[in-house]
Order: sequence, then structure tokens, then C-alpha cells
Amino acid sequence: MRVTQRAIQAMGDEMRVVRNGFFVGVCACALISATPAMAQADQVRNFDLPAQSLTEALRAVARQSGLEFSAPADPLRGKTSKPLKGQFSPAQAAKRLLKGTRLTAEVIDGALIVRVGGMSADANMSGNGDEIIVTGSHIKSAETASPTIRLDADSIKLAGQTDLGEAIRSVSQNFGGGQNPGVGWGASGVTNQNMDSSSTANLRGLGGDATLTLLNGHRLSYGSFVQAVDLGAIPLAAVDRMEIVADGASAIYGSDAVGGVVNIILKQDYDGASLAATLGGATDGGDFLQQYSAAVGKRWTSGSLTATYERKTNSAIYAGDRAYSSQMPGESTLYPQTHQDSVVASLRQVLGASVEMHIDGSYSRRTSFINQLTDYGLKYEQRPDVTSYSITPSLRVGMVSDWNLNISATYGESNSKYDEREFDNDELTYNAVGSYFNRLVTAEGYLSGSLKASPPGRSNSCLAAVTATTCMRKSRKMCF
Repeated sequence: MRVTQRAIQAMGDEMRVVRNGFFVGVCACALISATPAMAQADQVRNFDLPAQSLTEALRAVARQSGLEFSAPADPLRGKTSKPLKGQFSPAQAAKRLLKGTRLTAEVIDGALIVRVGGMSADANMSGNGDEIIVTGSHIKSAETASPTIRLDADSIKLAGQTDLGEAIRSVSQNFGGGQNPGVGWGASGVTNQNMDSSSTANLRGLGGDATLTLLNGHRLSYGSFVQAVDLGAIPLAAVDRMEIVADGASAIYGSDAVGGVVNIILKQDYDGASLAATLGGATDGGDFLQQYSAAVGKRWTSGSLTATYERKTNSAIYAGDRAYSSQMPGESTLYPQTHQDSVVASLRQVLGASVEMHIDGSYSRRTSFINQLTDYGLKYEQRPDVTSYSITPSLRVGMVSDWNLNISATYGESNSKYDEREFDNDELTYNAVGSYFNRLVTAEGYLSGSLKASPPGRSNSCLAAVTATTCMRKSRKMCF
């Protein structure tokens, strides 16, 4: 929808990170041509509305002003308005009706938009799916250079996909190789080796290290020996949607976004509890899937807390289960056996009229088993064990003249342990044990807002950012 895409710009792109040091961005201004809707926003009208449902009162203001109307349903439910009489602009009338609530109103692009919180228009306050978080720019009202592909959680489930790895592989701009549980032994290229049964994005086929993966706009620690993030570590039950910029975004995010950006947006303001279970299996045998998830959430006047847990296991597919692999030893795995536990939590709390805090955290552990036999009595086994976690606190402060100060930091680790074994006629002849350890420490602050002194018929926005992050660290130990 044109209105919300241009009006709501927020957290989907909040991690602009440059490895190995410091980056200071000077003001980047986006000039947007004015439209006739601007005149409607400033026009004063005579209102005479009785006390009624708050939703109906706001709708009446929009209707009399010739504007479209957009508002979250839950925060308005059950609320009534006081009588409104006098001459006001549409925004002034709406703000009078909303006085005493935690809702704000603004007229943007021919629409009266109501949202939760006291921030400016580009703050993603409600997190309830009514707003669109645009991945690719910090600047309010800036358009992304490439169209954003949006996959919401419901459409992913309806397509029969059980995790984000399967979802990203359904996108035509994504290459199906790379770090993928379905990639077997013998695949060419280091980045195409199935080291730990992870699922990474690989836009344009440039490799997992050329696609940047974000969670609510912030970075996650890399996994394994490839500079890529495991999508499978984020439970689908915690996801609201996944946004994909399938084009180079290195000018915004750095060299690891040459192929594009994948931004995973978590559910927020969820109130209640839900349980889900999925059982399935391949028709030719193997790959029996068991997936169980639980989501709980609590919303209060000034914030919300959402937590999700998921357990997912699947049995292996062996060569003996498929006719096309009949020439292989029957006990060789075509698809690994895996077991995974994942937890994601998200906290939102309004600390004052213009201050809001967010904390996002994630944890995942996955073990898997891969087996390869040869006709000469040799057998190779892999037993990866991957643990990863991250935590990101962020603070948004509303300032004068629609300016916002955004501060955030992320700490994350991923430890990929491997245990590779070689057997000759069931006798252990080789054993390599070690790990790939990755750590991410990053901090960011940026200030954004509107510049009042603009040319006639135009408005502009400005952004100044300071970002710092540590390098990825790896360690490896070999035992024979």
C-alpha cells in the first residue's frame, strides 16, 4: 500500500555495520516531491462530533477531511471519545480525540494514520503488523532502490514450509546451494559444504557470506566457517514476516550485503498463548518430521513481552530409501538426521512520553548426524553440534521537531563443534574434533529527523549515523 510504505520507515534496517572499525555517516537527505494531500493535511475544518466510539470518531474526522483512515484495532477497542466541536486541522482533531491514550495520529500522503506510542512517524511502535518496516534505509520516507520481497509467516505455513530455510529457498532470486541440509557430500566449492546442517540465505548465488541476514534490523553472529547466518536457528512461530532486498545493498550495510539483505521481523504485542504441532514424512521413506512450538505473550499499557520455544527433529533420508541412489551403499545419508531447540524473546517497554526500549534475544542448539559409506569398507561420520545466541538492547528517544535518537548494541556468539570420524571395516582410523567460534560485538547510534528549511513544495529528511563493530573471530582445534 503506497500510504504506509512511504509513511512508516523504521527498525527493519537499524543495523548499519562496518567491520573492523568505525563509520561516521554525514547527513543523507531525501527530497520527496509534494502532493496535493499536503494541502488536505493543513486545511482547517469545522467539526461537531458527539461522544461515540473512538474508532468511529476518528473515522468521521478522516471522512470529513477527505482522507483515508488507518489504525490498529486492538488499542482502540472499547474506547469512547469525548464530544469534539470547533475548527481544527485533521491532525489536531485526531490528537484531541486521542488525548489521554497512548495513541498518536498524523496525516501522511492523504491518510490519517493512528499508531501506538509517542514517537515520530517513523517509529515502529505497535509491532502489530499494521506498519511496514522497510529494509534498506534509515531515512524516513526514503524509497529502497530495489523492490522488497515480503514473506509473512502465514504464507510460509500455507506453502507447507516448516522453517525459514525452506522459505528462502523458494525465492527465485535465492540459490538453492550453499549451506543447506539438502546439500550432500561431494558438492563443489567450500561454501557449498554441508558442515552443520544449517540453512543460510544465498541471494544471486554469490555465497552465504555475500547475503546479510538481520533480526529486527540488527546483525547476528556468523555460524560455522562461512560468514553466513543460520536462518534455521530462528523458530517460525516467533516470526511475523521476512523481508528480502534481492539486490546489492553494500552501500548501506557493507561488503557482506553484496548479494542483498534478508531481514527477519519478529512478532510483537502478542497477547495470549498458542501451541502448534507438525508431523510429516516423505512418501518414499525417511525424513519423518516432528515440530512442536509454543508462543506466549503479554501486552500491557506501556509495553509487551513475547516468548517462543520450538523443538524440531527429523530422521535422516538414507540412500536405500530412494531408487535413484540405489548404486550407493544403503546406509549413506542423503539428508541428515537433526534435532534442534530454539528460543526467541522480545520485550518492548515505553519508559516515558518519548522514550521506548526494546530487547531482543535468541538462543538455538542443533545436533545432527551425517553418514557416508564407500564400496571399499570405509565409513565417514559427521556429528555437528551448534550453539548460538544473541541479545540486542535498543533505545529510541523522541526529540524536538520530530527528531529521533536511536541507540542499540548487540552481543552474539556461535560455536560450531565438529566431530569427524573415519572407520575402516568398523575400526576407528581417524578422528578430528574441534570448533568454529564466532563472536559479534556491535554498537550503533543514529539521529534522524526533518529539516524545516526546505525548498517550496518539497520536504526532506536527514540522517547522521555512527556505527562500530568488532571483527568475527574463529578458533579451530584438531585432534587425531
